[in-house]
Amino acid sequence: MAGMLEQLIKATDKGRLPHAILLWGPMPQKEKTTLVIELSRHLMGLRRKLSKRDFHRQANDGMLIDFKMLIPDDKYSKESIAVEQIDRLDEELALYPFESTNRIVYIPNAGLMTPQAQNSLLKKLEEPPANNYLILDVQKPRTLLRTILSRCLVLYLSKPGESTTIEFEDYLHSLSNSDEAKKYLSKIEQLFGETESKGAAFLSFLRQILVDGTPLPDEEKLLLCAYALKEKRPDIAHEILVQNDNPQRLSIDACYYHMSTSIVN
Repeated sequence: MAGMLEQLIKATDKGRLPHAILLWGPMPQKEKTTLVIELSRHLMGLRRKLSKRDFHRQANDGMLIDFKMLIPDDKYSKESIAVEQIDRLDEELALYPFESTNRIVYIPNAGLMTPQAQNSLLKKLEEPPANNYLILDVQKPRTLLRTILSRCLVLYLSKPGESTTIEFEDYLHSLSNSDEAKKYLSKIEQLFGETESKGAAFLSFLRQILVDGTPLPDEEKLLLCAYALKEKRPDIAHEILVQNDNPQRLSIDACYYHMSTSIVN
């Protein structure tokens, strides 16, 4: 958690942190919330002195006017976040923060949002008001609309002490054409199995299917390449996935070059 927090704080200090962030993965909810509150302490720029301990306590207790934690409201539902709760954010987001430079809206367990609530949130993510950060967390990204994922900086949080390797299956849910993707994935897996010792043949075919004719977005092609290579070449697979998660995604040509260098060597 410390490493992730440090990276986010550095991005904040350089003005590079997007105003919509999605945290996902198996990290326990309590630790996710602690991370978000500590990040918020740096993002908000509170204009009154407050110790770290008091900041965390007041954030958890709903006592910070510019830090809002959105959870199910018994007035609407005990088990889901209602569209009315998201709609009510409009008035708050339109106002300048009261005692901070930035306002934070944190939605833990964001998968509890109803479909209507997610669509309402999407409108706010399309044109995020200045001086506001929206932070969501989920166990699995598939619980949210793809359009919400596309508008957030998506970060994976592992369990403490476990590998930070991302579960590929949690990425595959977002493929735009699952039938075509299955055929494409089968081709790569079959080819890699047959030509593992013949790097040139594999790379020639890989270049062909990456560049020519496959009706999938580039980021999905890269994702499937990573998935196909995850067992026999996890080093390459993980690198592709990490790069694909970068806002400055690898191009197909750059991915091919990276894979060719790794496989041949």
